[in-house]
Amino acid sequence: MPAGFAGDGQLNDAPAPEDAAARPAPPKPVLEFDVALADLPRLLRSPVLTAHRDGRARSVALRTVWHDTAAGDLAAEGLAIAEDGAHWRLERRQPNGCGDWPPATPAPVLAEAAAPEALRPDLSGELVAVAAFTGRHRSYPLRSDGAPARLD
Repeated sequence: MPAGFAGDGQLNDAPAPEDAAARPAPPKPVLEFDVALADLPRLLRSPVLTAHRDGRARSVALRTVWHDTAAGDLAAEGLAIAEDGAHWRLERRQPNGCGDWPPATPAPVLAEAAAPEALRPDLSGELVAVAAFTGRHRSYPLRSDGAPARLD
């Protein structure tokens, strides 16, 4: 059927379908699981995962510091400014608005900048650290049916 015509033969204002090569690739599928820390070693040794391992695990150090004003201006709005090395993010601390946190989900990032002043220039006071996390992130390369995958 020619572009611009509906299934009933009537002319419509819909744009012509894009060329398949011009369309963006669909997002890669992501599965997220919430695994108890005590069960993690057993999961990593499971025959299903070991059969699909594709190389050595990679580990990187993580450190995140969350900031707010001394008066708690950001917390009052359900927000925080997070610092990861030289990167700063404005995050929503109550993603669904009521304080419940959906399992295995990161905080929604509202904005990113090289300096915290660019995220919220309207704040009334200096930022102070209110919480911090230090840990490690491990990534396990996998391969299944010839397609690469990753367990983070």
